Amino acid sequence: MQVTGSNNRPYVYNAKLSIRLRQDGQFCSLDEAEGQTIVPGATIEVVVDGAVCVSYPRREEGRIDLRALLSDAGVPVAEADGVVTVSNDGPVAYALCIEAEQYGRLVGLAERSGAELRFTTPLSAVVARAVVGSRHDKCVVLSRSNGTLYVAYTEGRRLLYAEALPLTDNADEDMLYVMAVLNGDFDLRRADIIIIGMGAKEHYKVLRHYFRRCKCE
Repeated sequence: MQVTGSNNRPYVYNAKLSIRLRQDGQFCSLDEAEGQTIVPGATIEVVVDGAVCVSYPRREEGRIDLRALLSDAGVPVAEADGVVTVSNDGPVAYALCIEAEQYGRLVGLAERSGAELRFTTPLSAVVARAVVGSRHDKCVVLSRSNGTLYVAYTEGRRLLYAEALPLTDNADEDMLYVMAVLNGDFDLRRADIIIIGMGAKEHYKVLRHYFRRCKCE
């Protein structure tokens, strides 16, 4: 399973934190969360949106050096930065890097309120959609958010690739480049290409000229 990032990708810390204080509540910023009253025992859900995420086989959870994993994938981790893991029932877990200042504020918020921090990443939803699969054996799922391209590829619902990649100012060209690389590795002529998230319709209009089994959701 190819689940870690390339060690030569350009690195820009671009993570955006979105915080939800109640299960039925709206997401807010860290500044807004710090100004609210949080019930003790509550869960503070933190979505870390950015190319600061590396996935790895869930069977390795607890046995892998997450800081080394992130660093090898091209995400430098300072000593004071927070490194957290996201686990679920799927085939992979995720290591996330959070800058020291943000991480310290999150920990302080949880300690003051008696709440629990729970971290997640948009890559998790992309992987889950790819594992569900499509009509055909091969499936690629793409999603763009906050200057990051999230990509997952499955064959027969078996995950073979999962990445959170930084985007340039030309997201369409970036997507085409990533798809060309994946096509060279996995031969996507018979793959279903599913585009979700921000700008899905616009990206579909570009990709459909190169991949006939392309749709947006």
